Amino acid sequence: MPRVSKEQINAANQMTAIEFLRRYRPNSLVKSSARGEYQLAEHDSFKINGESSVWHWKSRDIGGKSALKYLIYVEGVPFVEAVQLLCEESPTYIPVQA
Repeated sequence: MPRVSKEQINAANQMTAIEFLRRYRPNSLVKSSARGEYQLAEHDSFKINGESSVWHWKSRDIGGKSALKYLIYVEGVPFVEAVQLLCEESPTYIPVQA
């Protein structure tokens, strides 16, 4: 079973949800009627602040700020897989060579 280190988890938590969405899901972000707020094209009850990255999925009553939480709770990506995905994309984590 694959595992991740504390360092990888810390690195994965560095990316905010809004940064992740702007980089990797730009077509999913739709400007909301509220100032500085966006929603997802596929989930209109999902709102995210463009500056603070605080998000809330109102219909499911869950929220967060990090890309890691977003991937787990909104996209349903398993924890280990989400950490690995973000570490591949995150410049703050450089894997140790074996």
